[in-house]
Amino acid sequence: LNAKSVHLQPIRNMSVTIQVLEESTERVIETITGKATGGSISMNSTSLIRRTGSLTLSVEPDLFPQKGSLMWFGNIVRVYVGIKDMSQANSTVNFLVGTFWIDSGDYSIDENGSSISITLSDKMTKYDEEELMNPMIIPVDTPIDQAMRLVMENVGETSFGEFSEFQ
Repeated sequence: LNAKSVHLQPIRNMSVTIQVLEESTERVIETITGKATGGSISMNSTSLIRRTGSLTLSVEPDLFPQKGSLMWFGNIVRVYVGIKDMSQANSTVNFLVGTFWIDSGDYSIDENGSSISITLSDKMTKYDEEELMNPMIIPVDTPIDQAMRLVMENVGETSFGEFSEFQ
């Protein structure tokens, strides 16, 4: 699979895969794949909730979440965007876009097909209205990556992506 070459193709056939995760273990509970018909992911460096997004997928009936599906209950999801590799038969290169909370979800079934629409926000949504229960003091000369880790550990986070201090 060639991640660079799929971006250089004159036509991009894109799909989206959503993995619904169990929060405590990040075990995949459900996977939904569909053709992307719309959406965006936005980033805002001045907001606590830095990444937000919306996605609309056209899905086949056998990939559609079942009634009562975990998809609709404010779960955490991992979102991948796939680009079909036109140089190989049945080959798609998937790119991890991020891990998000589902803020809201909707689906429609009509004569034109089945679709899912969801709005997303990054994991900091969980802490948007929370105050620190255990006051803490971070010395002035503490590198920002260490300060961030200390604050997140104070609120109970134990699983992190890569933190590194900016040079």
